[in-house]
Amino acid sequence: MFSYKRLKHMNINLKRKWLLPGLLTLFAAPLVRAQTGSMLAENSIRTTATSDTTYSYTESLYIGPDAVWTINGTHIIYSKNIWIAPTAQLNGTGTIIIENPATNPFYPGTPASATTIDANNGNAINVTISHRNPNNLVLGDIADPGYGTVNPSGALAASLKLAGNLNLDINGGDILLNGNDLVLQDNAALNNYGLNRMVVTGNSIAGHLVWTRTTAATEVKVFPIGIAEADYSPATIESMSTGSYHVSVTNYAASGATVTNPSEGMNRAWHIYGSPASMLYLQHAAGLNGTAFVDADAFISRYLGSGQWSSGTPEQNSAGLHSSGSIAANIPASAAAAGAWLSKTSDAQSPLPVTLLSFEANKKDRTAILEWATTREQQNMGFEIEHSTDSRSWNKIGFVGSLAENGNSLQLLAYSFTDLNPVNGKNNYRLKQVDREGKYVYSEVRSLWFDATGTVLVYPNPAQDKVTISGLEGSEQVSLYDVSGRLLQEQKADLHLTHISLSGLSEGVYYIRIMDAGGNTASYKIVKGQ
Repeated sequence: MFSYKRLKHMNINLKRKWLLPGLLTLFAAPLVRAQTGSMLAENSIRTTATSDTTYSYTESLYIGPDAVWTINGTHIIYSKNIWIAPTAQLNGTGTIIIENPATNPFYPGTPASATTIDANNGNAINVTISHRNPNNLVLGDIADPGYGTVNPSGALAASLKLAGNLNLDINGGDILLNGNDLVLQDNAALNNYGLNRMVVTGNSIAGHLVWTRTTAATEVKVFPIGIAEADYSPATIESMSTGSYHVSVTNYAASGATVTNPSEGMNRAWHIYGSPASMLYLQHAAGLNGTAFVDADAFISRYLGSGQWSSGTPEQNSAGLHSSGSIAANIPASAAAAGAWLSKTSDAQSPLPVTLLSFEANKKDRTAILEWATTREQQNMGFEIEHSTDSRSWNKIGFVGSLAENGNSLQLLAYSFTDLNPVNGKNNYRLKQVDREGKYVYSEVRSLWFDATGTVLVYPNPAQDKVTISGLEGSEQVSLYDVSGRLLQEQKADLHLTHISLSGLSEGVYYIRIMDAGGNTASYKIVKGQ
């Protein structure tokens, strides 16, 4: 049985010409060659100087809980299996290169294989990684070699966190999530991605490509994902605030959404949750298009539940690439939300040609004000207003008839409804648009939170230079949006009084959204005047 000793690291400097394979006995620490079953446990300090190149050769490499690696030069790993303890520290200004085990120059004949890495959802690796194994890098669970660490579960079991860049430096060298999360922190990035260098979801949402942000500067991040190798369906998110974004993709059959007319879509469903963003781009290959899908007329559609999807207008940027600011602004916080599922449609055979431009829910004292607008109506009977406290059981609380003559209009029409009796806690609202033939479709869900005392106040309204919010606990997140859903400001609430500056903003309507620590949200409509 292998004895897990604290082994000293081996440091080979290629500049020392006398370091030949035949003179390995000159090393103070032994070189264990990469043969079947060989392993090396490193649980100490490794420093690779800027001018040095060091190596790991064994079939399995275990980096222990006390290991501190500072890689300022180059460290090349030929190992088939890499296990990293959660408390291990890997950093530096250099590069760790993950190579194909078959290219090991010290042990010719080693078979080619993927590299499996288990970072145990531990400390973020803060050194550049160059992935050069054309047989893929797989996130996979590897047994603890004897250190007694606690193994995470689910998507965190082999989660890999990166604070440094991961460069995809060879064609065919994909990253397979294998049901685990790959997390990019702040400015960490995947570089050199494309059709043959991508992140593979395995047609599953068990794991996600994740981006976490702690700074509020505007940044654009590409998520180079696909359900299988060479099946490229990337997403791009533009964010101006702190938060996190979890992104995966499946085909329709593997998604958690019901697609009743797949011919109008393109057989890909993205699963995105976390925080609001300013813009979202989704890209797909033309070969995925359904028989009734028209790319030039297509838009990004959000799943509303019960087989219903949101409507929209053409959002094509180029062939196969579509964008939406309103969808981005409403990315749900929960992975379980129906609205986390997104796809595309050109709505070529829509039986309900009513274009819903907007739908907002806002609080006014102890009432809920629902406002929505349409830009096109055809044979529209009107809108049933439905209410729910759990998003499962819905009750009709009102009806607003169509303002269009005979239910037909190509003009902007504005509607409103007031719920005079919202319940304490969460209030969910949706519209059920019904046409004259009895066909119907649901809108997206809007939620408001009412506490027992109704102490939260937003004033003055209308306002000029600023608005004040009273009654918050200091743990809430306060965001300001314009009417297009674009995030303008975001800040943490102050205890008792929170001030939102309107300086520099044009006159018009804005929305303040307050999210508490439990993820519950309340939205308030404000008007900036002269």
